[in-house]
Amino acid sequence: MTGYKLVAFDMDGVLVEMKSSWRYIHECFGTDNSETRRAYLNDEISSQEYMDKDIAMWKSIGKTVHDIRGCF
Repeated sequence: MTGYKLVAFDMDGVLVEMKSSWRYIHECFGTDNSETRRAYLNDEISSQEYMDKDIAMWKSIGKTVHDIRGCF
């Protein structure tokens, strides 16, 4: 057991206003993943490739996990 007593998923925006944590991070960093998002929505890349490209974009501007945590 991990020690967690409750895990909640906000599927309809009741607890937080953001629709996507990934979009929120892009807004926080001032990055634009619209081309990658388009490719994913058109089934040109997999969800793994989509995530990898977003993370690579953040790394390319020097962002770290610490910076991502700072967005929240």
